[in-house]
Amino acid sequence: MAEFSGAEPLLSQIGLGPLVLAFFLLVLLSFTMAGRGGRGRGADIETVPVVLREFTAAEVAKHNTKDSMWVIIDGKVYDLTDYVDQHEGGSKAIMKHAGGDASEGFHGPQHPPKVWIVIEDFQIGTLVKKDM
Repeated sequence: MAEFSGAEPLLSQIGLGPLVLAFFLLVLLSFTMAGRGGRGRGADIETVPVVLREFTAAEVAKHNTKDSMWVIIDGKVYDLTDYVDQHEGGSKAIMKHAGGDASEGFHGPQHPPKVWIVIEDFQIGTLVKKDM
């Protein structure tokens, strides 16, 4: 049988355990570093800061259809147009607040904690204190 040189003697000396552990730690570290600075879904993707606009309640009120559905929650404006059909409570439940303030309904016991993370991706601005 031919003798091998190079890595084989080293592997036989240290065994695979430490190498597997080192590989696992490198993978874990790469996921941890990739997620820094992100928010909500897609946190492993480098994000660019988003400048949020200010909207009046009158502007939000114009977006009260399934094709353009905005809501106000705690003074923040969200464009939920792409989410209406995904809403776990059905589109009718979410459309009740289309173009208006959905804060009370949003804070109901029907929403699990994950909704706070999901909603961040839909924020497009904040509500100005009074209409101009």
